[in-house]
Amino acid sequence: MLESLFQNTTYMHLKAALDVSAARQAAIAENIANADTPGYHRKIVSFSDALFAAGEKRGATDVTAGGVGSANALLASTSSAIRIIDDPNATADENGNTVDLFREMSEQSVNQLQFDTLAQLISDRLTTIRKVISGSTTG
Repeated sequence: MLESLFQNTTYMHLKAALDVSAARQAAIAENIANADTPGYHRKIVSFSDALFAAGEKRGATDVTAGGVGSANALLASTSSAIRIIDDPNATADENGNTVDLFREMSEQSVNQLQFDTLAQLISDRLTTIRKVISGSTTG
């Protein structure tokens, strides 16, 4: 019973989005660290639509009703969909480096805001579950 509280589409999508944000942060940090490395190619997170395709194939209620197996399949498809690759659209400077430090700093800020928002949504969901379990109607 308790396990099923965490095995639903909303929670699994939020968790998967946090995983994508964490991978994006790793790529951005690597780019910033190598901003002056000659020949370094900017990295990006390639996140295919596998997560959303997996959710659509099963349907929102199917993932929830499917229990742990379906939810784990959703997370597995997310993990395999996240890849850090060279940015095919990046333009190299005179030393062959494709990192634009201002762009990386901007993307890092946006990614941090997204991560914080996702973490807050998950926290709110867990607070609601905690209230339901304890029978509390107040904060």
